[in-house]
Amino acid sequence: MFKFLKCKNSDTISTQQLLDTFQKDREQHLEFMRQNTKDILETALQVSTQNEHMIQKNQDQLQQNLMKHFEDSYYSALARIEDKKTQEHHAKEKREYEKIKENQLKAAYALNLCVVSLSQIVDYQDINVLQQEYDAILNNLNMENIIKDEALLDALKKILDTCHFYLLHEKDKKLLKKKQAARLKGALGRALGGKNIIALFGTPNPWAIAASAAIMVGSTVVSYKSEKNRAEMENEEEEWQLQKSALEQLHNLRRILFETAWRLSEKYQFPDKYRLTETQIKIYNDILTDSDPLNRYERLELIKDNFKAYPLYWYYLGRAALEAAEGYKALKNGNLSFIDSPRKRDSRLYEIYRAKAKESLEQFVNIHNENQLLREDVLAASAYLDYSDFCLDNPDDLKKMVDSAKEISGLNFEILQTCAFRYLQLVEMFEETNSHKESCRESAAYCLRILLNEGYNKELNGRALSKLYIDGGDSYHDSFLMLKTCLERRSPFVYRWLLPWDMNSYKDDVERFLKDDGIYQIIAQYLEGRLRCIFAEFYLACKEAGQTNDMTPLRQFKDNKLMETEIGLKHFSNMAETQRSDVLSSFFESVSKCRSESKLTKSKYNDFVKKIEEFVTSLSIRNGKSLWLVKHSLEYHGDDFSKSLKEIDDALYVFIEYQTQILRSNLENDMDAYLLDADNLDASSCKPDRKIPKLLTLIFALEEELESMRFKIQDFTPFGKRFYYHNFSPVKFEKIDI
Repeated sequence: MFKFLKCKNSDTISTQQLLDTFQKDREQHLEFMRQNTKDILETALQVSTQNEHMIQKNQDQLQQNLMKHFEDSYYSALARIEDKKTQEHHAKEKREYEKIKENQLKAAYALNLCVVSLSQIVDYQDINVLQQEYDAILNNLNMENIIKDEALLDALKKILDTCHFYLLHEKDKKLLKKKQAARLKGALGRALGGKNIIALFGTPNPWAIAASAAIMVGSTVVSYKSEKNRAEMENEEEEWQLQKSALEQLHNLRRILFETAWRLSEKYQFPDKYRLTETQIKIYNDILTDSDPLNRYERLELIKDNFKAYPLYWYYLGRAALEAAEGYKALKNGNLSFIDSPRKRDSRLYEIYRAKAKESLEQFVNIHNENQLLREDVLAASAYLDYSDFCLDNPDDLKKMVDSAKEISGLNFEILQTCAFRYLQLVEMFEETNSHKESCRESAAYCLRILLNEGYNKELNGRALSKLYIDGGDSYHDSFLMLKTCLERRSPFVYRWLLPWDMNSYKDDVERFLKDDGIYQIIAQYLEGRLRCIFAEFYLACKEAGQTNDMTPLRQFKDNKLMETEIGLKHFSNMAETQRSDVLSSFFESVSKCRSESKLTKSKYNDFVKKIEEFVTSLSIRNGKSLWLVKHSLEYHGDDFSKSLKEIDDALYVFIEYQTQILRSNLENDMDAYLLDADNLDASSCKPDRKIPKLLTLIFALEEELESMRFKIQDFTPFGKRFYYHNFSPVKFEKIDI
């Protein structure tokens, strides 16, 4: 800022001049600084003012925005609340509507069941059908699901009364027929007139007798016709009275059902097309008897609008579609091998009918789930199982269908058998996910245990159940032992029905079976069954005597040829010739000869027939029908009749015990041929595709014969007792005299 100035003449500037110049420059600079500062302050003040206005404006805008946002939120919340209330209201209305529709369907379904019951009563009038309808109302209605309505209750009570009336009506008809036959039979006797005949032959004049006889014959014919006409009129009048009472019962039932339909329709407001008429049911029943599944499906499909409130219709429609589909199914894909069918095989039609079947069965399932009015329903269970065939790609749905079928099966063996196999299939399907595997295993075990205990396919179900336990591991070992213990009480050798848990236990059981004379037990029981079947005529006479109190058949048995020792033993010795099994024939063939020659055999047989002879002889001294038998037929323990039969059975057991011991003595050297070669046995030897060892073959053949004879013996077991084979034990003696 400082400048050194020089004069033009280059004279040096003085100090004063320099200071003046410096002062001047300083003042200019300060002025400049003050002006700039002023400008800056003014600018800053101006900017600050502008910022304040901007901030205030922004604050006002923000406040407006917040107020608008709060206002919008408030109204939006109110709108959402109103929407929610509206949705809840609509949902409530929908639930109420669905409940109304559900009650409408239940009411119509219950009414239709009553109409179907009426149709069954009118069309069949069969005691079995009437009893079935009666039991269905009393014992099989689902009280939880059925609508609680007094009108419906009145209809159900009236159906019960009508079924009960017809059950009594059948008995009245039988008694009336006997009464009418007796009345017609007595018409001739009344026409002849005993006094007229005595008067006719009371005169000694033969010409008078002849003349009177001619007159009497003519009057008798006229009198007989008159008596017969009168009897027929009485019969017709009684028949009409009986028929009239039946018609009145049906009229009253129809009147009650009409009144029930009126009240239910008024209360539940269901469409009238839900209500079935007797005519529609007759057409429906006629369609179900059509043997051609294609025609049956077409005819059923045309009346589906009338059966919206009758779920079983959809089952029969789906069933007809399934049967129609089977008619178009090829046995093997890509092969010309087909099963016999009147129609040409067509895979396209097969798929079409399968799709129709699925649609119909699905409709049944949807309706029945909400309207299950029967506690036990075999047809509904069959429908669930049929539909399960379409759920093989969805294990969860498959399990639901099988569970539903099992729940309402009513312990029907065929249904439970199918359920058991489905559960076994589900165990494999849930192998990876392991979600429902154990529950399916337990359900399968439940079904198989019922079937096995009730004797239904024992070999198949016993092996399936034991295999299920074995695959389940150690956690099911106790269940397997309990199963085996239970079956041991029914069969000396349980491995006819079970698979072994392991080879060591199997070998131990076989050894114990032979050591504890299990083979002796089964042979002795077989011989007992044979002897009882030979003397079936005697035991049947005992049974008839217990039922009719007539001793005549028993007294006649005294002359039966079986009472002769040689003839009786010949029948007993020829059992090998009557066997259906070759293994039994060969087993008994070697002892048939020696058995009839045994002195001990003849002695024990004589003791047996002697007891029968004493019993029959004691009956012969009683005249006519003995009252002592009737007195003790209901409580036979300790009376003379049962004591005598017990003595006869004891003699039979002694004879069988010695026969079994003789058989074993004579086969002692050959028995090894029937014993099991344990070293070559494995668990798979019990499977059908493997050759069964000789011991098992022999035991299985004996068991089959025992079961077959058990049913025969049960038919002639006296007093209605359940027959069980005797529990034999080996006879202890040192030497058998052959």
